[in-house]
Amino acid sequence: MFANQEQPQQIEASREVQFSIPARFNGPVDSGNGGYSSGVLAVHVGPTAKVRLASPPPLDTPLTVHSHPSRTGETQLLQGEHLIATAWPAVLDIDVPTPPTLEQARQATLGFIGHKAHALPHCYVCGPERSADDGMHLFAGPVAGSEVYACPWSPLTDQLDHNGEVKAEFVWAALDCPGYFAAFGAEPRMALLGELTADLRVPLNGDEEHVVFAWSMGQEGRKRFSGTAIANAAGDVAAVARATWIELKKPQAEDA
Repeated sequence: MFANQEQPQQIEASREVQFSIPARFNGPVDSGNGGYSSGVLAVHVGPTAKVRLASPPPLDTPLTVHSHPSRTGETQLLQGEHLIATAWPAVLDIDVPTPPTLEQARQATLGFIGHKAHALPHCYVCGPERSADDGMHLFAGPVAGSEVYACPWSPLTDQLDHNGEVKAEFVWAALDCPGYFAAFGAEPRMALLGELTADLRVPLNGDEEHVVFAWSMGQEGRKRFSGTAIANAAGDVAAVARATWIELKKPQAEDA
């Protein structure tokens, strides 16, 4: 469904494709947003894919997408010989809650904990210090009377393809950060995206306001799990994902 969408800075369509992640698509200030970076690799796999991040995606740096047809469709993102991420075709079986209404999402975003304090205030997806004409401004907060987090999303023009539909890598980006806030709730901790599996069911029209919503799926040690989905203007789920978050270890206190 998304096969004809434009690829970011793609040079050629072959087993090896070279491109770079522009600096504006950051998560941390010095590396790519996890969802966006996963998406630029996943578009070489298909509308449903699993991406596992091995190291922070570098910005404005030559990268290579290398496909291995003999490895069950494995596709790698490389910086030279250094592995950044690996993607595979996937099947995503996940129970999706009833989507909040657009009005519920607008009210929920008022409770976005990042308005008070944010570890990555310039994140392309959820950073509150991005300018109004840049970034995605996905400020997911708790929906009243629910365990779901939600926010509205109106895509920017440069996030659309020539058909006026949201490019796949930005759908992947939207499926990223809201899941973090759902996974950690009222006590956010420093964590990075470890793995994201997404199913892009139908294209999203760029001229509509969408609802992005997320929910916790439990934890295991330093790992947190969350689900994220995007509902279109008609209330239909257009994309869904499952994420694994890795809480960073606290630095050891030095001996006095």
